[in-house]
Amino acid sequence: MRIATAYREVYELRLNLEDPMNERLRYITDRDRAIFELLARARWLSTAQIHRRFFGGRSPNATNKRLRKLVESAYLVMRRPDRTAEAYFRLAGAARMFFDDAVTIPRRLPRQLNHHRRINDLRLWFLQQRDEHGLLLDYFAAEWELKTVDHGWTTVPDAVVAAKPAGAAAANVAVEVDCGTENVSVVTAKLRSYATGQLAFPFVLIAAPGWRRMRSIVRDLYADGESIGSVFVLDLDRLHDVSIHDQVFISMDARQDTSPIVTSMARALGCPDRLSCRQETSEAVSSAICDSSDDETRREYPKSSKARARAENDRYSR
Repeated sequence: MRIATAYREVYELRLNLEDPMNERLRYITDRDRAIFELLARARWLSTAQIHRRFFGGRSPNATNKRLRKLVESAYLVMRRPDRTAEAYFRLAGAARMFFDDAVTIPRRLPRQLNHHRRINDLRLWFLQQRDEHGLLLDYFAAEWELKTVDHGWTTVPDAVVAAKPAGAAAANVAVEVDCGTENVSVVTAKLRSYATGQLAFPFVLIAAPGWRRMRSIVRDLYADGESIGSVFVLDLDRLHDVSIHDQVFISMDARQDTSPIVTSMARALGCPDRLSCRQETSEAVSSAICDSSDDETRREYPKSSKARARAENDRYSR
């Protein structure tokens, strides 16, 4: 979405005439414009999300001061779900003049606020991988953006990502964000619509909070007995600690174990070698998931590159 710049001087003159005491911000920085542009797509962002994206290396106090000034100048609106909760921000009416196209500004916080925040957490993670790790990201479109497009899908994913990782082919990925509040069967039931070929997505990414929830989803996928080779699982709780090069995507297809960004179910369970033909059965994998303890799995499940290097050094030093 392109931000307009033609009326900046006229707008500042109008502000000086309407606000002679200069209570509003005199200048809007490039960072402020970037915040406006992201909010036009994300609609609501928390203070922590804005801090991670735009105020790296700065204190949270600096983030709060700038956001407070933007709110006082009627560029942003702040809302809290309750008095003790974290603040969320959206665009205000004064920010419309920075856009050439029409911008949808929500009035209320979304009912499923945690789900909305998790989707935007994933958006920010993909943007970070693009900026810091060379991921070729074409776009990230959330469900509220997809609903404005005439796509003809019977099932609308929580998000759609079009990206091309280094050493891999470009692909459109349907994203399902699970907050852990629904029964696992509800999550896997939605995946059947992707398996029937009604949606044109070669890959489906399930983002779930924590390894315990991920194990439940994987167990139900294997018990379902359908083709699950194109389904990947991602741990939402580890997004801030890992990059795309840390093999954070778990595949139920052991043949993709050689991918630089994907790990197989065998390695996720701590198996030193690839799954054999006997181990690739649904019963064997489900049994391994049930038998693996949370502590053991957390130690073995895809670590960051630094953690893997320390583990290798410890193994050879024994």
